[in-house]
Amino acid sequence: MGKEPSEIRKQIECTRERIGETIDAIAYKADIPSRVRKNLNGRVEKAKMVLRNAIRRKGESSFGWGSTAATHREGHNEGHKAEKE
Repeated sequence: MGKEPSEIRKQIECTRERIGETIDAIAYKADIPSRVRKNLNGRVEKAKMVLRNAIRRKGESSFGWGSTAATHREGHNEGHKAEKE
């Protein structure tokens, strides 16, 4: 015999959901600029994280930032003193 109306409605609803998911997937695949931008942003953030971790592991003193900056300032100031004389 024929299907009950409630059964047909359930099938229609399931079909609508599948079609909606398919349309979403097609829209995602078609939006190439957005996907590229998202991928690039992810890679940039990962590179920043790797760099931060490397700096943290080495410590500022290993790079000489703490002492070098002070030495540079002192040398820079002495250069100005010599110019004035």
